[in-house]
Amino acid sequence: MARTTVVPGSGPDDRSIFERFFGLGDAAQSAQEARQQQPRGQALAYAAPDGGTLSDLKSGILGGVSGAAGAAVGPAARYDRYTAVYDISSHTVYLPNGTKLEVRVKGPTVTPGYLNDPKKTAEAFDEEGYYSLGDAAKFLDPDKPEEGLVFDGRVTEDFKLSSGTWVSTGTLRADVVAATSPLVADAVVCGLDKPFIALLAWPNIAGARAIAGLPETATPDEIVAHPKVVAHLREHLAAHNKGGGGSSTRIARVILMTEPPSIDGHEMTDKGYVNQRATLERRAHLVARLYEETPPADVIVV
Repeated sequence: MARTTVVPGSGPDDRSIFERFFGLGDAAQSAQEARQQQPRGQALAYAAPDGGTLSDLKSGILGGVSGAAGAAVGPAARYDRYTAVYDISSHTVYLPNGTKLEVRVKGPTVTPGYLNDPKKTAEAFDEEGYYSLGDAAKFLDPDKPEEGLVFDGRVTEDFKLSSGTWVSTGTLRADVVAATSPLVADAVVCGLDKPFIALLAWPNIAGARAIAGLPETATPDEIVAHPKVVAHLREHLAAHNKGGGGSSTRIARVILMTEPPSIDGHEMTDKGYVNQRATLERRAHLVARLYEETPPADVIVV
């Protein structure tokens, strides 16, 4: 059964985040006045009923004191990953998406769509006009939801293994870089509808050269194929795998790539981040090698 809870606000400032940054123009006055009839400075948290839609969830909350499945509103309870959050004052929805809360926004300061591009608008907005950022959020402290939410990666990059287990790519990439330091500079995470996680990784050539003990004249291909580099990667990823998390974090195979991310191939974003989706599409032949029944020589098995 769905569960509904009210999470108290953190202070007297009940303006939305948009109002705090940009102020409130004349066009938004009516929206503010309408919101004054609703509870202010609160976030309403509730669990999605099986098969429920975003409309079902919000209508249950906004329609009165009953939850989406008719449960009475009660005191604040511990957040879990099946709980959505609707922030009335900022018109922001944090909707469960796999193991994360996907951020969606709507209001007088949010664009209603792309100019003269209905296709892009339909892709970016849900049926109620909420803009899907593709970002995720999580409570800073699940036991103290009044302390607010923080960024939790991109839901558009996360995926499920064939077992149905969700993989959080942003978190896993950061963990892999830290676990294998100074060898791996960055990576893309593979495994959509596959039985295990694999990586396409870019090595830190200077770090790899030091691990291998090779001279400056050594080529990148010679460096990444060196036994000491392979052994370092296996050892540190094995330690990472033992750290817990099960199949959602366990790395089974890796290819160390010497071709850097391609800007022309859109493998790098304008902000200098690796574009996971574009990289996987452009290097699909390498992804296929990772999942061959008999791993090729360039695939490192952990």
